[in-house]
Amino acid sequence: RGKDVYIIQSFFGNVADREKELRFALDSSGMGGAARRLNVVMPYTFGSRSDKRTYPREPLDLVDLIRTLAGYRVNTFITVEIHNPSMEAVFNVKDIMFENLECSYLIANILLQRKDFTLSIDSPDSGGAARVDDITDVIYAKTRELKLGADNEGILLDSAIGCKKRMGDGKVKIKKIIGDAAGLNHFVYDDIGDTFGTLTAFSEMLKKLVAKQTTLATVHPILGEGSKENIERMLSSGFVDEILLGNTVPLKPWVLGIPQIKFIPLEPFVAEAIRRGNLQALQPLEKAIGGINDELDWLKPKSIVAYLDQSVVGQ
Repeated sequence: RGKDVYIIQSFFGNVADREKELRFALDSSGMGGAARRLNVVMPYTFGSRSDKRTYPREPLDLVDLIRTLAGYRVNTFITVEIHNPSMEAVFNVKDIMFENLECSYLIANILLQRKDFTLSIDSPDSGGAARVDDITDVIYAKTRELKLGADNEGILLDSAIGCKKRMGDGKVKIKKIIGDAAGLNHFVYDDIGDTFGTLTAFSEMLKKLVAKQTTLATVHPILGEGSKENIERMLSSGFVDEILLGNTVPLKPWVLGIPQIKFIPLEPFVAEAIRRGNLQALQPLEKAIGGINDELDWLKPKSIVAYLDQSVVGQ
């Protein structure tokens, strides 16, 4: 009663059950509990890819979720790396403050710790090109700030973008890659890893273009049907050397035993956002997650590497 309430709920597994749980929590906290403010933290936003109709009168999962939140008078919605950031406008129309925790600073921090400044930062499709640019910009800015290179001397960050086409059988074909892939290490970032079909096709073409080492990273590892086969194929065929997975949804048990798969624990990231949101000071969060900052112990130099070296999932 009279408190700010934060309800954490990712939509995964049986989505109907997750939505029902969220409704019950909102009702008991808001109407029944007389909370001062209702805040929903959804690290992975279910339906974020269904933000536009592909045929007339198609229902949109994300729009339905927004209507639900508005009906319970939710004040703030916090998520991690939503698929389409422009959906903020729809939340705002319903008077819901929308906070999208972008992972460009987090990914840039990982790359800064590795100190590999002659690599290509890639997206498997054009939709992720803006994320690649953001990561690159952060790295250039941080290397200047930390004086890792005089005016970025010796720092060469390239990028490669895949031209993707979805086939009639549900498979994905990468028609070509825009950018110079030969002779470079590659870091491929995609926000959602469902079947891993796009990432498999992209990494296979990178290898054909004589790429050196390739690391894949995805913050939302849905690991849907076909993902296990695609990941095993990428690793066994040598298309990919390492895979980094976030934990915005519970990870499938089978990934825990694969030594090339490591995990990025996002709990401190989300927890810091909640803390600052409660202090109504979310704006400086980007600076804090920029990587080299005493304010967040988990992002100090080498600590991210220490996390990645542990093949365990943060609970």
